[in-house]
Amino acid sequence: MTINNIKSQFTYKNYHAWDSPAKKAVRKFLISMGCELSPDVEDYNADIKVIKPEISYHEVEVKLGWKDKWPEWWSTVHIPYRKKRLIDMMDTPDRLTFYILNRDLSKAWSIKGSLCKDPVEIHNKNVINGEYFFNVPIKNATLVTLQ
Repeated sequence: MTINNIKSQFTYKNYHAWDSPAKKAVRKFLISMGCELSPDVEDYNADIKVIKPEISYHEVEVKLGWKDKWPEWWSTVHIPYRKKRLIDMMDTPDRLTFYILNRDLSKAWSIKGSLCKDPVEIHNKNVINGEYFFNVPIKNATLVTLQ
């Protein structure tokens, strides 16, 4: 199946406001789990590279609409289909983990790359038609506390 994915417009304001703090929160979490990380360098690939205990990659994104508790009616987490290129770079999809953080950067859904299957078109405030996401059921994700 060929997908004509219309991506949401990149906003520098959100990138500059959230990218560094979100990566810092996940880096701190990974270090607390005993991981050794590569230096934080923006290369437009996965946000974080773990070098020990084994090489793995971690992509970080903030879901601004997630404030306090995860709303019960949100039964899935959406990973943008545009992130497929990161999955495709891996020798195995589970070498990549996505972290979808809440607004205060205290919690995140951890989602392995192998769970990103069967993209679906999801209408949203940024793109009414044509934007695709991997729709991962909450039951398949792991909720982690970052702070």
